[in-house]
Amino acid sequence: ENGLVYTRTVPSAYQRGQIRMGPVWDPYGASTTDLGRDWWQALAHELSHYLLFLPDNYLGYDEADALVRIYCQGSFMTSTYDPRFTEFLTRTEKWEGDCERSLAERTTGRADWETILTHYPMLQPPGAAAFEGPSILPLHVTPVFDWGRPEEVTTLPARFFDVRELDGQQDRLRLRGSQVYLLQVHDPADVTDDVLVYLGSPIGSGDRIMVRGANAGDRLCLYDSSGAQPLTGCVDPLTAADVALFVGPVAGENWAPEIEVVPLTRNTLQLTVTTALPVGTALDVQVYPAHYGSAPGYAPAATLTQTTPAGTIYTGRVTLPAFDYQVTVRAWPEGEPAREVLRGFLLSLPPLAEGEIVTGTTAATTIPAGPNVNPLGGPNVNPLGGPNVNPLGGPNVNPLGGPNVNPLGGPNVNPLGGPNVNPLGGAGGVTSGAPFLSADAQVVVYSQAGFFEPNGVQILQSLDRVPLQAAFPWLLPVGRAYHVTLDPMVTGSRYLAATYLQRDVPEGYEETLKVYFLPDGDGLGPDPAGWQPLPTRQYVENLLVAPLQEENGTYAVMSTVAMPPLTGGWNLFAYLFPQPRSVTETLASLAGQYTQVCRVAKTDTLVAQPPLLPDSSSDELDNLLAAGPLDCEVTAFEFGEVYWVWLAVPGPVVPYVAPPR
Repeated sequence: ENGLVYTRTVPSAYQRGQIRMGPVWDPYGASTTDLGRDWWQALAHELSHYLLFLPDNYLGYDEADALVRIYCQGSFMTSTYDPRFTEFLTRTEKWEGDCERSLAERTTGRADWETILTHYPMLQPPGAAAFEGPSILPLHVTPVFDWGRPEEVTTLPARFFDVRELDGQQDRLRLRGSQVYLLQVHDPADVTDDVLVYLGSPIGSGDRIMVRGANAGDRLCLYDSSGAQPLTGCVDPLTAADVALFVGPVAGENWAPEIEVVPLTRNTLQLTVTTALPVGTALDVQVYPAHYGSAPGYAPAATLTQTTPAGTIYTGRVTLPAFDYQVTVRAWPEGEPAREVLRGFLLSLPPLAEGEIVTGTTAATTIPAGPNVNPLGGPNVNPLGGPNVNPLGGPNVNPLGGPNVNPLGGPNVNPLGGPNVNPLGGAGGVTSGAPFLSADAQVVVYSQAGFFEPNGVQILQSLDRVPLQAAFPWLLPVGRAYHVTLDPMVTGSRYLAATYLQRDVPEGYEETLKVYFLPDGDGLGPDPAGWQPLPTRQYVENLLVAPLQEENGTYAVMSTVAMPPLTGGWNLFAYLFPQPRSVTETLASLAGQYTQVCRVAKTDTLVAQPPLLPDSSSDELDNLLAAGPLDCEVTAFEFGEVYWVWLAVPGPVVPYVAPPR
């Protein structure tokens, strides 16, 4: 069709899912206006995916078969910001140029209206003349129903919370890289029915957060691990009088546990936590699913056991009442909730085997082979499905529940109840070989062989701190780091595409961004390779594309400035950054390769002759310093100054310096 050769048919390319949008929609992360024009245009764009089956027309393939940003002119599926991009295109109208290498063309061979008519043949496409859409909406087509809650709870008004210091003057703190969560508490005596709501990062200057949907008695917490000292702060319990989040250092030294989650079955997760705690200290964990709740047992908690004599590794299993490919794990030493951490995971779940038993909150049911193999399927199989099993399902218990009341409830109304659908999985849960998207939608992994070819990603974890950042001070992270665990059975060329927020980029240094890779186990041991830059292609729409490596490891977008290369002996070194920095930090990338730094005083003529070698006699050095404007007791570099640096290796060696934050 249309000159394309198809090598594979994907019968389940369209699947049910959800649209989840934060109140602020801005690809550059600079806007502080919520629910504005950009937001509702973006919502209309997202609805076009699910209602009209249209892919994004800003995605296409380049000559190397990398999925990159393109410019399919005129299509609403290309841009929600440009007023010239307001229509769906026909093949004869404007489907040309970049449109012909779009994702839609490569996977379906159809222009916008061809796809719409495939699913809605009763519609009338526009003719050859320019098609102008309506300027007003004459019908009320978006009714909103408030189904309430089973208990009488009054939601607190939406409001901004200031981020302030816990001690001292309680000044405002700018913590743009922090993460804020709302823990909705339903039954205070049962933590397993709590719902974790991700509120995002502070906006504006990074010192305020909008809180919506909170109730009196809920818990509001901020976590920040972007700096050397982790910070945290909670409002617990939340009241109508609270207006600020007070943040302070996390108690205890080196509290930065590493959490690993491996799905053993579609319901059972194996948790491994590596952290330094005194022997005999218990570690509590809780798992929050992203796509369902709240009912008793839906956010299961467990206590992990120490598996090493030193008490550094904890393991245990948690069983969810229904599978979810996106979960958040909360961990804290027993009795010390102030030291809790949260980690988000996106999981590629193992397929459900014939005869596999899926355990729910009330009974265990054997899943037969065939079209009904999904635990969410039948009305009586899973707590989410049946009308009488769970408060979400019962016709008389919860307004969300009844089969005739709300789409979430009945076995015949919504995909949460029907026997043949998979609503919770999406492309990330069922995969279909489709690209694997991180939970925050900032990173995507896909095969170079094709959009629906296996991507080989088992787990994609977003990290709240960049590993070994302190050991590589010449690298400045932009955004979060992401750990990728691969399926060893899947090989072949794959790409990792990373997007970033403009507010996270050091101003004036965007061209220095690259994707870096840290292999698992390659830390500070013998002959460490550490963070390695990958061949990175940069696109103007805040997009970086790099090859996925064939081993497990961590990826991060980082910035560094390559200074002019140095050769063996004395080299002139100009420091052009506004903030002063110590010599050790500035020349960290040359550690062990330089021995002496001298400053050239500001005079009318630059001293062109370098100082003596470091092994010169003290008398000769004293005579030189007495005769010339040199200072060889330098401890810090300062803006606009010029220095002599002695390189003790042959070179050439390129020094790298982190741009100013």
